[in-house]
Amino acid sequence: KYWGRDRTDLKRAAVLAQVGRYDFDPRAFEVIDGEPLVYWWSEADIAEYVEFPLLGKSLTVAAGVKTGDDVRFVRVWSEVDPRRAPNARSWMDRLAPWHFYIKGAAGAEWIEPAQLILKWAAGGLELRTFGTYVAPGTVRLRDPSLYFRSAVAFSPIGAAFSARAHREPSIFGNMGSSVFTADVAGVLCVLNSTRARTIAQSLNPGIHFEIEDVERLPLFPIRDAAAIFQELE
Repeated sequence: KYWGRDRTDLKRAAVLAQVGRYDFDPRAFEVIDGEPLVYWWSEADIAEYVEFPLLGKSLTVAAGVKTGDDVRFVRVWSEVDPRRAPNARSWMDRLAPWHFYIKGAAGAEWIEPAQLILKWAAGGLELRTFGTYVAPGTVRLRDPSLYFRSAVAFSPIGAAFSARAHREPSIFGNMGSSVFTADVAGVLCVLNSTRARTIAQSLNPGIHFEIEDVERLPLFPIRDAAAIFQELE
């Protein structure tokens, strides 16, 4: 370890010796949506990036419900009457007010643990009423046509990018932003690959990954993705 003047002298020497210098042509980044200045990418990195179609060109990426009051509308599944459990099959049980709900990852990767449920009787009537009359502007429902579809959720907040498959047909939350696809295994393996994580963290070096960042990821093939997903299950 170096302290005081020694450390300052080392920094000056590093500048004079051109340590850590990158030479690049800014025009090379025109092939990346938004033209981010990822100056550390080599020509090979850029060529690999443009080789495959971008995720946002063929798949829908969206944020979901914002309740405005999770204490009122969200529960852990074990807190409700089991006769109203989300996995019930009879027509009476399907009228139960609770459905699986995906929030933030809370450290989960690969597969959503399906622990939370959302009060959603009559198509979310109480939640809609709450947002209209009790707390205007706090509730956002986004696009309900995407609810209960097969998808892969990603973590919008965190130092490292990660994704997890919807285990059950679910309503997804604002922090449970998801990619909607019929090929859950393929997309899941792409998003959790080292390559995709490196690209995502390059496009957005902060700790908050936006939908636009995920849409800019290339959809490259992962060999044996279905077998990998089956093994995880």
